[in-house]
Amino acid sequence: MTREAATLEAHWARKVRAFVDPKADLFKSEYPFDSTAFESTQALARSALDDPVAMGVSKAAARAFSERQIAANLFCRGWLEPAYYYLGSDYRHTAGDAYTLTYMAQMGGWALLDHALNDADDPHPLLRLGYASQLSAWALLNSGPASAGHGYWYPGEENDGAAGGGFEPAPSGTTWLGQPHHRGTWYYSCEIDLGFCGAVRAAATIVADDPIFGQVCHGGIMETFAHTLRIWPRDGVRRRLNVRLQSLRLDLVLLDARFRADRPIILNLGAGWISLTPEPFAPSGSGVSFELRYDDGRKRKEVIDITDSQLVVRLPAARLPRVQVR
Repeated sequence: MTREAATLEAHWARKVRAFVDPKADLFKSEYPFDSTAFESTQALARSALDDPVAMGVSKAAARAFSERQIAANLFCRGWLEPAYYYLGSDYRHTAGDAYTLTYMAQMGGWALLDHALNDADDPHPLLRLGYASQLSAWALLNSGPASAGHGYWYPGEENDGAAGGGFEPAPSGTTWLGQPHHRGTWYYSCEIDLGFCGAVRAAATIVADDPIFGQVCHGGIMETFAHTLRIWPRDGVRRRLNVRLQSLRLDLVLLDARFRADRPIILNLGAGWISLTPEPFAPSGSGVSFELRYDDGRKRKEVIDITDSQLVVRLPAARLPRVQVR
């Protein structure tokens, strides 16, 4: 369907130009009072930054729009108060006084993580906040074991797996349908499925040298032995690994497989290799395709045969981090 694809690409490029143009008035529709569309504006900025020629914009204009729209994202987001229903949540015109943890929290969280991993000079503050956003509205999911009543918000097996559409931080309030409600999750789902979709797209295991907390692993469990990291992904999707260490930047995405949950990803900084055990989507598959970006270089796509169910990727020796063995 190459003709249809070309038509869609032309429409997308026209939309990118409309938003990147500094004369465009973005404060229309719901913008004056809502936190809508920061997932979309980051996607538009991503296209403009990655391929400005194809999008018909200048690099300077693409960069200016990216910085402007991410600043607006942060302006409408809880970053100061660490309460779970504030930190990373989207804010509307009432700020944190009413209706937090909406679907826009996680959709905008994807945008923060994308900007942090690809554009930010200092990614760590946005990695912390973006991952809080990615996790935020999962707090509305009503689920649990039978011993806990199948869920905190609305106990009962019939409510297991349901989700509210937002969080009411005030002691009392009124829903959009004029119904009274009180502090806690809303009792209907609104558009929270859009938020969960954003959270799934943002799901990744991220290893970082955080200037405040030290070496951390967002969305996973990590053990360090000398110059070797053992990483167990726990992000729920298990397809993306991002490394933001002082000595190494690395992005690895499995395209037709996921990381095995019971086997660690091993990153050997001294010898310069990373190994993992993939779980192919097709059980009979003998190879795994992945994308790798190393040290700010361009992404490369490779297909590797699986040997003994393990995949080993060697990093370019010329740019390996210098490791002192004591």
